[in-house]
Amino acid sequence: MRRVIWQITLIPLLLSGLIAIVATWLDYAANPSQIFFENGEIHWLIVLATFNSWFFPGLVLVFLVCLIVLILVSVYQK
Repeated sequence: MRRVIWQITLIPLLLSGLIAIVATWLDYAANPSQIFFENGEIHWLIVLATFNSWFFPGLVLVFLVCLIVLILVSVYQK
């Protein structure tokens, strides 16, 4: 049971963190309308807001998918 709890918490955190980092980096590299950096100055609040806008919805989605998969696996193992 402890292993299931670790799986249902760590997997969504790691996956949504990875998705958010990659998406934020891609947005930062594109720098649309100079919102991420301008004149050598990085706007960290915009970077953080972009990360959060990817992380939290991704966390909910990945958590639900992991929960459904773990329930299906436990049902079919019995």
